[in-house]
Order: sequence, then structure tokens, then C-alpha cells
Amino acid sequence: MNSNDANHQSDRRESPQTQRLDREIRNILAQIEKEPVPQNLTKLAYQLQAALQRRRETMNGD
Repeated sequence: MNSNDANHQSDRRESPQTQRLDREIRNILAQIEKEPVPQNLTKLAYQLQAALQRRRETMNGD
């Protein structure tokens, strides 16, 4: 069972807010991958945590 397939299929039906949050999360993850400085990783981790929380809230509200 591959949950990624289900996620990609549902992308088309998601609200603009959900799509925006998904982009924000992907952008934060991309920054984390490139970030060599540990202090900045902590800040990015908090941003990611907040974005994921908002994402979960939109999923529950849909």
C-alpha cells in the first residue's frame, strides 16, 4: 500500500489554502536540505511544525 499515490490523487481536489500550505511545507523542507547552519535548522523545524499543524487542521476541516 503506497500512501503517496493516494496523496497525489487527492491533490487536484484540495482547496487553494491546502495547496498553498503544501507548497509552504515543500519550500521549508527544501531549505532544510540546503541548510548547513544548525541554528537555522531549529528555526526551520519550528516553521515546518507550524505549517504541518495548519495543514492537519485544513484536512480535518475539509
